Amino acid sequence: MRMQNTGFTSENETVVGVVPVNTPFTMAFRGTHVMADLYGVPFETLNEQSIIAGVLENAIPKGGATLLGIQLKKFDPHGVTALALLSESHVSIHTYPEKGSAFLDVFTCGDCDPDAIAREIANELGAEVKDLTRVDRGDQASVEAPVLMATSENVVEEIAPGIARHWHVEEVVAHARTQYQDVLIGRTAQGLTLFCEGERQSSELSQLIYHEGQIIPAALMAENIGRVLIIGSSEGVISQIAVDMGAEQVTHVDIDEACVRLCAEFLPYGYSPEELEKALRGEGPVRVLFEDAYAYVDRCANGAGKFDIIVMDLPDEQIEEAQQNRLYQEEFMTKIASLLSPDGAFITQAGSTTYWRHETLIRTLRRMNRVFPTTAFFEMEEQDWAWAVGCTYECNDVVKRMTQRLSELRYRPQFIDAQSIQKATIIPASIRRKLSE
Repeated sequence: MRMQNTGFTSENETVVGVVPVNTPFTMAFRGTHVMADLYGVPFETLNEQSIIAGVLENAIPKGGATLLGIQLKKFDPHGVTALALLSESHVSIHTYPEKGSAFLDVFTCGDCDPDAIAREIANELGAEVKDLTRVDRGDQASVEAPVLMATSENVVEEIAPGIARHWHVEEVVAHARTQYQDVLIGRTAQGLTLFCEGERQSSELSQLIYHEGQIIPAALMAENIGRVLIIGSSEGVISQIAVDMGAEQVTHVDIDEACVRLCAEFLPYGYSPEELEKALRGEGPVRVLFEDAYAYVDRCANGAGKFDIIVMDLPDEQIEEAQQNRLYQEEFMTKIASLLSPDGAFITQAGSTTYWRHETLIRTLRRMNRVFPTTAFFEMEEQDWAWAVGCTYECNDVVKRMTQRLSELRYRPQFIDAQSIQKATIIPASIRRKLSE
């Protein structure tokens, strides 16, 4: 919908926009400023006011922002400046048609996603994005520092100091900044892929390898599979595997409701939207709760009964401060141990065995050794994660125990068999030496 021109304009200036929303709201004093240099755009596109205005009108709502109006200025002999006024701040573009380039600035506050706005503008212009900069401004005390660096083409996953993995995202399917993290679901060479805070969590190609590794080792060590508690694991695949194994009650606790709902809506694996709604109502064996797992575990300690298996599927523990780190500490693991049945098992994603990034894995194994009578190591052969399994009983032969239980399991794993168990439970030599120090 177009607004009448209500500002002072010159012959080459135009004002377009949408009717503002009058709903009152309050904002914290914080915002995010995304700056990008755009290249490779046709002269005619960058020199036409109506095209630039249309791009802004289409892109701004994609980031959840409210467009109030657009101020346009056409320069002689060529070039356009556009300033979009938002309820949440502003977006500006300064074009250089003769260079095929433009400067783009997106600044928003509140729950908007400036990355999504910038990405959509670049996509609509057909631009290559270079020198993307992201600056958080204002009061960031209660906000986790974002890690995701994305353009319309790439996600850069930091895996160690000075080392990054670059993912080519062919199509961004969903991108949102939730209350707790930056969530991106995009199409990559591995199919639809979930990134949280710039880290790949799962992909269509390999997700089953990961999710089997996340619960099967614990199921092989536990005596029963009746009651299962799952902490994290936004996709819901582990809940489904637990039910397939015969679990009668699966409680899935996740702090980030928005992320779980995005996964259900856009990922082809895990919960469907209908399955999620059913689990939220408590219909069937799976019950989903959106709350802090730390608080939930404390609440369970006051008489909620014991669990046969407890699964913790969170983003990696970080060397630097991160909100998930508190759930990797010995204090929390001790609480977990108190909720397990006498022959129960706890499993946590514990990091990587790669020599130059195995510090958090060593930390986790040391903590588990102090908390549980038996700790088993498990590494899937066909991906890059490792797990630690803690048992409430003593077991002198983990391989024999797992192999025997595998033949009794109702669920038939696709990526774990008797031979792979022998290899998967061997801790690498360098880590064994450090654990013995």
